[in-house]
Amino acid sequence: MRRRLAAVLLLLLPFLLGACQDDLRKITLIDQMSVLGARVGVVGEPERSSAVPGEEVDYELALVFPQLDRDRSTVTTLAIDCTAPTRFTGIPLCQEIQDLAASDRRDSGGVDLMAFGEERQVRCEGQAFAFRSGPVGLACHLGEPRLRFAIPADVRGDERLVRGIVCSDGAAVLDPDEPALFRCEANDGGPAPEAQPFYGTIQLVTDGVSHNQHPDPAGLSIQFAGAVWEPWDRPQPPAGSDCDGRDVAALPVAAPGQDARIDLRYRAQAREDVDGVPEILEISTYATAGELERRFTVWKPDSPVVGGRLAGDFEWIAPSKADLAGQTWRSPEDPVHFFFTIIDRRGGFAMAERYLCVK
Repeated sequence: MRRRLAAVLLLLLPFLLGACQDDLRKITLIDQMSVLGARVGVVGEPERSSAVPGEEVDYELALVFPQLDRDRSTVTTLAIDCTAPTRFTGIPLCQEIQDLAASDRRDSGGVDLMAFGEERQVRCEGQAFAFRSGPVGLACHLGEPRLRFAIPADVRGDERLVRGIVCSDGAAVLDPDEPALFRCEANDGGPAPEAQPFYGTIQLVTDGVSHNQHPDPAGLSIQFAGAVWEPWDRPQPPAGSDCDGRDVAALPVAAPGQDARIDLRYRAQAREDVDGVPEILEISTYATAGELERRFTVWKPDSPVVGGRLAGDFEWIAPSKADLAGQTWRSPEDPVHFFFTIIDRRGGFAMAERYLCVK
């Protein structure tokens, strides 16, 4: 596998020119398998998002589906980790590969670039694995996408790049002949799997003190149409049969086509200080149905604090009866699933979820 990884790195050189992506769909609507972010946790200190060279980290993707009962045991995830490029242009590529292209050498940054015959692909299926060739690692995971990477002790730069693909089932493949480098392949005789490419970074700390903690999702409170909106606290997600109006705090009811306000509140003291001022927090909102007024709510260091809390609000329009009847990505009887991601723009990530019924 070491030789295979090294050879694949050499074959990635043509893609320094960049790659095309499909046109973006409506980003706030979860109508297919999606990755909303990644939570990096140092092994042994999962609330710390910044790593010290030589440590191990868990890289956990926030993978979501429009269906409430989607089986995740069939998911496959394949990714590389390497030195983040000093310049990001389009879809990023490892700095080791850019250095190799610039120097026209077969050895760069400790990466062994020996060929291994005519086999040009790395496949993730059936069994998880993790390998490393110098500063570049490769990891395959089955089930809920959670990868573990070892940060090299002699790492360069202050960021690690993670780039890969999630497949709903079948095999995840790293293939240098693919414009996007990764692809998903169906099981024999099975339907084409959903594919979600992704990339992100792992923030590094070299001074040993400038650590970053994840935002606290418990610091976020949400209201729907002026009433407290609580998280669903049962092991299984709600079903259409739960939309009986008995649990309006955790499962409020909206009428088809209703225009309702969603209020966000965040405990101001839950923020970390950065250079003597509160950190920036950015919340993104997504839903499996309906129309959101906007995606982002941003709280800056000087955003007003009222009653110890930061505040933001926006409108959501519930799907009409015709919209519900036309939905193919979810059962129209099921509750609508909302996702609220919280980032601090320094590697911290958290996510809160809510449900409501439309009837």
